[in-house]
Amino acid sequence: KRRVFEMPAYMVFHFGNAWEADDVIRVDFVKSADLGVMNDWMPKMMRGENVPSQPSTPAFLAIDLNRGTISFTERKENLEFPRIDPRFVAQRNRYVYDPVGIGRRTSDRLNGVMRLDVESGKTDTYRFGAGCTVEEHVMVPRPGSTREGEGLLVGVGFDIERQQSFASVFDAMNIAAGPVALALLPYWVP
Repeated sequence: KRRVFEMPAYMVFHFGNAWEADDVIRVDFVKSADLGVMNDWMPKMMRGENVPSQPSTPAFLAIDLNRGTISFTERKENLEFPRIDPRFVAQRNRYVYDPVGIGRRTSDRLNGVMRLDVESGKTDTYRFGAGCTVEEHVMVPRPGSTREGEGLLVGVGFDIERQQSFASVFDAMNIAAGPVALALLPYWVP
């Protein structure tokens, strides 16, 4: 049976996960005010320019099918590109991994990586050096492991000052320790 729920207008570009339990559909995603990030910020960032962007924030939606209600919560971090342990897609997950803005001017760029524990609200973060921006990082489970988050977090970033891209690898359960491997490319990749 089709149901329609009305919500405030905003832009959703990337989803972290969604699952259903006890007739409640839960969705985690990244919320932006409007499409400006795609029309204005993204083309400049792809050219290697250091430009401020509007913040995009983690948001969590619960659609209660029995009551016919929705509830919405939002956090304050500026982030994008949420990823989870792929073994938990469409199931309840505890961790979400994102590139995140860390520091005084977090709207300038996504300059770090974060693991959010959605149960406790605690975060585990690492900030790259000045002038760095980070793209999507993918969680790669450790072979043979069944524990959520046990594995590696792998992604790429860009050092604006050096005009150089890099690939980074983290222990997905200890982001704050910094990369366990960092490969500097001899050029930049848009």
